[in-house]
Amino acid sequence: MTDTHVQDRPQKARRRRSSELDDMASMAASATYETQQPPKRPLRVVLSSPKGGSGKTGTCRNLAVAAALDSLKVATVDFDPQKTLTNWWQKRPGEAADIEHFAANITDVDAVLDGVVDFDIVFFDTAPSVEDHLDEMKKLLVPADLVIVPTKQSEDDLDSVLPWMNVLRRFQPNSCFLLNAVKPKTKIFQLARNRIVKTGHPVCPIEIPDYIDFEEAARIGISVLELRQAKGREQVEGVWNFVRVSLSMVAS
Repeated sequence: MTDTHVQDRPQKARRRRSSELDDMASMAASATYETQQPPKRPLRVVLSSPKGGSGKTGTCRNLAVAAALDSLKVATVDFDPQKTLTNWWQKRPGEAADIEHFAANITDVDAVLDGVVDFDIVFFDTAPSVEDHLDEMKKLLVPADLVIVPTKQSEDDLDSVLPWMNVLRRFQPNSCFLLNAVKPKTKIFQLARNRIVKTGHPVCPIEIPDYIDFEEAARIGISVLELRQAKGREQVEGVWNFVRVSLSMVAS
């Protein structure tokens, strides 16, 4: 049985307060006034898919933890009205990796981009209904440093995400697929991977398998990277390494 305690860390991480971004523009103005210095522009990674249940939130939280464990100053932004990422963050134990979190509506994307600064990297979770707010989504996606489109291996999932990637890469070439919750030894996985590769669009070389430890970690507000002896740790670390390379982050 997997030990459900949080992975030991050298020091107890300081928790940060979650912030609603209803007035982020004024917050940004105040911060600029106080520091008298231009804010640091963080790297931005967006999780986007028109298909619900594709793994956007799970990927977002696991990559955020990976970045925090890599000693980066990390923030997450929840643009999904279901607020699954926000609920997960609120359950995080005090000794968990330090992540600052913000919840907002996609219609406030301009204020969010102006206000969520002075981080090394920010991960954005988005709603599946991309067509409902396409103009706002473009404001988020175009300046992103990387857009990850998670997808499961079913035909239904691929029928949804493949057309979206065709549209997405017209205005954001730094986009890639991530196969998520896969069963690697099955024929349907091989067919799904072949279908994605055939499109010519970039795909992460590491897949996230369908392990129960992902659900167990999420249940208690942590990542598999913070769960002792959890299955899936190596795959998440592999995806994070792929993200680092994609963002031209040089390993120390």
